[in-house]
Amino acid sequence: MAIPVMISILVNDISVIIDQSMASYLMPVGGVSTINYANMVNQIIYGVVIVSIMTATYPRMSSLAQE
Repeated sequence: MAIPVMISILVNDISVIIDQSMASYLMPVGGVSTINYANMVNQIIYGVVIVSIMTATYPRMSSLAQE
């Protein structure tokens, strides 16, 4: 059950790296800062909403996967 979560985190991290590379190329002044601020807002939403839902549902999904 943890493998999909780990893959999701990996894809998100790779996406941030690609976004920062593109931002530094397309907009040399302030591009990376803009992407970093947008990523922080995204992480706040992820931390508040998604982690709360996963914390509540993960034990149940794990027990159903064992059956």
